[in-house]
Amino acid sequence: MPGIFETGSSETSSRHRWLIGIGSVLFAAVYVWTKLDHGWMPHDEGQLGQAAERTFAGEIPHRDFDDMYTGALSFLNALSFQIWGINSDSMRWMLFAWFVPFLASMYWLFSELTKPVTAGLLTLLAAAWSIPMYSAPMPSWYNLFFAGWALCALMCFLKKGQRRYLFIAGLMIGGSILFKISGIFLLAGTLLFLYFFRQTSREDGDEELTSRLFSVLATIALLMAGSLSFVFVTSHDPIMQMLHFAIPFLSLVAIVIFREWTTARGKLKDRVFDLAQDFAPLLFGIAIPIGYFVFYYWNQNALGDLAYGALVLPRKRFDLAACSFPDLSSLIFSIPIGGLVFIGLWSNKGKSEVQPLGSRRVVLIGVAIAVIAILLTVFSPFIGFFTALLSVRNLGPFMILGNLFLIFRFREKLPLARQHQLYLVTAIPFFVSLIQFPYASSIYFFYSAPLLIATALMAVEVQVRVPRKLLAVVVVFLILITAIRFHAPIDCLSLGSINERARLESERCQFVVDSKEAAAVNAMCELVVEHTCANDTVFTIPDLPEVSYICNRPPFNGVMYEFFRSELYADLHGLKDELASRDIRLVVINELPPFSPPITETFRTIVLADYEPIERVDFETDDGSIVPRYTIYQRQNPDSRTEAKSNIVKQVKFQDTQ
Repeated sequence: MPGIFETGSSETSSRHRWLIGIGSVLFAAVYVWTKLDHGWMPHDEGQLGQAAERTFAGEIPHRDFDDMYTGALSFLNALSFQIWGINSDSMRWMLFAWFVPFLASMYWLFSELTKPVTAGLLTLLAAAWSIPMYSAPMPSWYNLFFAGWALCALMCFLKKGQRRYLFIAGLMIGGSILFKISGIFLLAGTLLFLYFFRQTSREDGDEELTSRLFSVLATIALLMAGSLSFVFVTSHDPIMQMLHFAIPFLSLVAIVIFREWTTARGKLKDRVFDLAQDFAPLLFGIAIPIGYFVFYYWNQNALGDLAYGALVLPRKRFDLAACSFPDLSSLIFSIPIGGLVFIGLWSNKGKSEVQPLGSRRVVLIGVAIAVIAILLTVFSPFIGFFTALLSVRNLGPFMILGNLFLIFRFREKLPLARQHQLYLVTAIPFFVSLIQFPYASSIYFFYSAPLLIATALMAVEVQVRVPRKLLAVVVVFLILITAIRFHAPIDCLSLGSINERARLESERCQFVVDSKEAAAVNAMCELVVEHTCANDTVFTIPDLPEVSYICNRPPFNGVMYEFFRSELYADLHGLKDELASRDIRLVVINELPPFSPPITETFRTIVLADYEPIERVDFETDDGSIVPRYTIYQRQNPDSRTEAKSNIVKQVKFQDTQ
């Protein structure tokens, strides 16, 4: 009986293929929709909402306020406000509207590589490993969408040989860069793939190049590109960054250099002409959206602001906003899945015909283990974390290095078309995964995870002996355990523990979040609204963009995160005078900033000399300790002191409801 991981046959009708595709995409979309209002990061929601509201009001990102990204996302979220109103739901509905065609493109890609039933199953996994993990409309999700569409366009280019698909891929790359500058990683992967493709695309050329000058220059350029891999290795997490970034990067470049001196074909002028013909439509496609964006900023006399905000300012993020991978011992959880995918690696055949490995008894044992693990997850969240999240967290290096070894080992037996496909679905997902640098939080893995599924699928399809039925059990297990345990950022960050949930009560944001987080934020917002009028500007610091957005109060300035603009607050006495001149009556201090340093006592003594603390919202941490979360200061005014609730700090403590 054929295994579930089997290449689609010509007998499968197109109607059957698309019926399965429509069904799987709709089912996955419904699931994602039900999780769309789950989870948040307060600073992300405030930053995105404030940027969109400012843009909606006519301000320009980078010129009038700090936009954390290139700028297109603020315009898109402003459009969502115009369509559905100023609230966080609008931005997530826009994200969902883009997500559905991305999901359809993933099904098309999978169905090009395997049979429809398998493609539908993998589409469900791609959906589970995407925006339900963190439904905020972050630009990295749009980077993923554009990368998926570019990957499909490049697959069409391999299939049909028409360069218009390179133009389409260029449009996708340009769009990705406009949402976040990390879209340039997609460009790097595409250029490397095209060079790999053109090394052996000519069958009528000489086996040896007419001149080796081209190969020498190409090798030098590739070595220089490979040296960039060490940029992604920093002192705070060198071993895991070497494993996830540097080694795969160097391997992708090394195999191209190896082919350059062993199998590259074509005369010098022919190869240069072919590369120029491929690069031209790609670069033209990239230039259209970027050129329009640059022209808009030039027309607004804000081109310098765009360059500084999109290219210079993000460098500070590398210094202060960093997060490490799981430690080296976590690799052990990825070995079983990686071993199953590449169990046929040592076969002496390089053909793609299917010879399923494993008896019915082995599959039944796998089913039993999966069922037991799912049941245990209900009672022990750590089992779900270690069996699901950690098992896939480090799969990227396994998949990338394994696929490159397949190309190397079967270079004489594997058809060139198959080698091109294999390199394509290996290079693009890897370069997209560089989004994890330098902030390798668990959530950042899922910004590239759906593409990694294609990498693993391609590895299975080019091998002879792979336990396809057992791998199908693994896929079903990952879908179920992900849906049960991981569908909000708090699940990933708290090792899968079950947290009590509650809704935020702001008119602009009513998401389901951790109950302790909801209690603290709701209390803070209630106090801000109580002590201010609608047009009162509130000074918030540090890393507190959510207050002005959620509470619907004018922001003090265009700074989202203080570590980007620390020079603005170097003159404490000047800041004190500015607060007085602008009649700022209320100040909210974030006692637990995610990135910037906490407020010092010197800052409180000088800047807040004319203010008194009237309220403090405390927060219960996971270990049960109570720590300050927000402190609210009000300007002392002898004429209105009686209106203040108290001159003594009132502590508002919230316990986790069980």
